[in-house]
Amino acid sequence: GKIVVIFPGRFQPAHKGHAGLYNTLKQEFPNSDVYIATSEKVDEKSPFTFEERKFILQKLGIPGDRIVKVKSPYVAKEISDRYNPDKDSLVYALSEKDASRISYTKKDGTPGYFQKLENVQELLPMKDKGYVKVATVNSFKVLGKTVTGATQIRDMYKHVSEPERKQIIVDLYGKFDEDIYNLFNKKLK
Repeated sequence: GKIVVIFPGRFQPAHKGHAGLYNTLKQEFPNSDVYIATSEKVDEKSPFTFEERKFILQKLGIPGDRIVKVKSPYVAKEISDRYNPDKDSLVYALSEKDASRISYTKKDGTPGYFQKLENVQELLPMKDKGYVKVATVNSFKVLGKTVTGATQIRDMYKHVSEPERKQIIVDLYGKFDEDIYNLFNKKLK
């Protein structure tokens, strides 16, 4: 069967750390289908719409057909339902923080549906078990400061000058991108 890898999240905003993890998953799971799952949710902590997130992720080199709008990123049935539950295996790639939110045991103490991924050669089909790949979050520098998450980026962007905002775009995307810059200015006030 096929291995389906789902990288869920808010991506508010998507950045080179997300793209790096997506590309690492493609290397770690060759011949697998690797997806990004994100919802349409928009609020104060999630200012970017699904289409805006998809636009930025595509600018980072992630194919549009691998970015899927889902009701709940951590239960991405819109993706898993495309596959054969009797043959195909399901892996969620989560950060250590997010992976700790998953219960790996049932109330009676027996193993739960999700288990931490130990050996990719021994995956059961998704009807029997799902797996969690604990992924390393890549830190990187934005305006010379180490950043590990999008919340830091949003807060930083709101409190700096226009030249520093342009540098944030360069730091996040490897070059200045006018479209992303304009989107950030519209969304991060």
